[in-house]
Amino acid sequence: MESKKGQETGLLLPLSRFNQFFDLVRFRFIDIFLCSICSALFLIPSILWLLFCSLSGFVDPTNMYSILLVYGVLAILFSLMGLGSAGTYYFYRKTIYGEGSSFQADFFTGIRKNYKEGLLSHFLIGVLYLLLKLDIGSLGAMGLGDTWTPILLGLSYVLFYVLASLFLFYQPQYVLYEGGMGRLLMNSVRFYVGSFLKSLGITLLYFLPFFLYELIGNVIGEWIIILIFALAYNGFASLANALYCTYLFDISINPRYYPDLVRKGLRKIDSKKM
Repeated sequence: MESKKGQETGLLLPLSRFNQFFDLVRFRFIDIFLCSICSALFLIPSILWLLFCSLSGFVDPTNMYSILLVYGVLAILFSLMGLGSAGTYYFYRKTIYGEGSSFQADFFTGIRKNYKEGLLSHFLIGVLYLLLKLDIGSLGAMGLGDTWTPILLGLSYVLFYVLASLFLFYQPQYVLYEGGMGRLLMNSVRFYVGSFLKSLGITLLYFLPFFLYELIGNVIGEWIIILIFALAYNGFASLANALYCTYLFDISINPRYYPDLVRKGLRKIDSKKM
């Protein structure tokens, strides 16, 4: 029989993953902020490379060799960001499930346990970005005119966004479930399609800094966006994404295969009152 103290503790838990976001922001704000800072450390090589290319004049959006050099190297360097994501999502997993998480211990444990998945996933995102830049460069060289160029350019960004969004569902999976990348990415496709409108909202929220960076057309503005994303936005957006994915797991994978994880970290609902 559950003790009175245990019942009172349970009542303090949030009722939904949506409520849990605000509870965690309130009570674990410093840890979430540290996730952004520590992840940003792994982004420094990419930032320095972009800064070097910008100052040295390497970036030529109409030259395919320049695009391959700049964004090919960037894809390799961006893979390091995956180490920060591996630590962040592992820490968030333990925090969301109420498993007595400690940022100092769990962040680096997450890197040690999931570094391969983190490196590979972010390298593939970097490759997608390279292909996007190659596509943009080829469209500019083809001279299709003012009608077709914006349309095809928009489609290129939509394709990049959709494919890159799948990795937002992949990252919370690889710190929780066993399985190869192909299997977990297929799950990501099901999550995205099966809850399209909700998934569209959360993924667009996460990629908002990216689209602002691509469209702003101002060097100072671009660097401001990079700094905001690296130092603060990434940690809180990743938490929102992790909680949303946990919600999806609770209504799809967990009831059948991992019933002990369903609503773990949330207030228990008395089925007799429903």
